[in-house]
Formats: sequence, C-alpha cells, structure tokens
Amino acid sequence: MINPYRMAFTLMLLFTANVALASDIAREKRWAEQIADAIFDGEAVSLKDGELEFLAIYTPSSTSDIADAAILLHG
Repeated sequence: MINPYRMAFTLMLLFTANVALASDIAREKRWAEQIADAIFDGEAVSLKDGELEFLAIYTPSSTSDIADAAILLHG
C-alpha cells in the first residue's frame, strides 16, 4: 500500500525543484542561523537535496500511530 504522506512529499519535491534552484541561498542561510537559535520545540537538523544543505526541524510525534509526515514552508 502506498503511504499518502510519502506520495505527497515526493510530489511536492518534484513540483518545487525548479523553484529551489532559483532561491536566494545566502538569505536562506541567514534565516536558518536565526531560526536555529530560536527553536523551542524540536531539534535543528541539516538536510541535503543532493547539492544544497538546508535547515529542517525534527520534532518527534507525541503519538505512536503516525508513521511519517512532512510539512514544507517557504518564503
């Protein structure tokens, strides 16, 4: 059975790949540094898309019935 969260995440990555290439990397790096210092819930982690490194916030689920989830926000 296909996990709907993974399917949605994969589709978002495919449709936003060109947008990510056109982003202002220096500005996003500054934002990541500012955000990482202000996180109250979760842990700042770095992810790579193959070429670029970007900030992610890992927050484990408080319930055990959730398998996978991702929320992507930009600008």
